[in-house]
Amino acid sequence: MDKNASDISLIIKTFLDGYKTVERLNNYYRKNIKAITMVKSLDEGIHQELIDAFKSRKQEILNGQPVT
Repeated sequence: MDKNASDISLIIKTFLDGYKTVERLNNYYRKNIKAITMVKSLDEGIHQELIDAFKSRKQEILNGQPVT
């Protein structure tokens, strides 16, 4: 596990719950695409976990589940 990839991923995931619409979540993804790409180049596994976190948050928004 790459420490830098892990740290970047953690920072990005920390703020996912603050986005309450898919549009805003997508904008957050696009604003962080350079950092997300860097995570991928450093550690594919951590990158996949980060992508899964975005997918999970998107599904929560679409399902109308409350933000915890």
